[in-house]
Amino acid sequence: MDLFSKFVSNMAARLTAFVADLRGVSTVEYALMVVAIIAAVALAAGFLGDAFEDLFKDLSGEMTTGVGIVKSKVT
Repeated sequence: MDLFSKFVSNMAARLTAFVADLRGVSTVEYALMVVAIIAAVALAAGFLGDAFEDLFKDLSGEMTTGVGIVKSKVT
C-alpha cells in the first residue's frame, strides 16, 4: 500500500471517529437552549417594557399618595 492510500485510509478512520463522537453534543444543545431562553426574555421585555413602566409609575404614585395620607393623619 502506498503512502497516499495509508493517508486517505487514516483520515477516513479519523473522520468516522470524529462524527461518531457524541460527547460535545450535549454542550451545544445546552448552549442553544440558553440562547433561546435569553432571546425569549429579551423579546418579552421589549414587548412588555412600556406596560411594566406604566405599572411601576402607577404604584409609585399610589404609594406616594398613601404616605401623604398617613403623614397627615399622624400629625
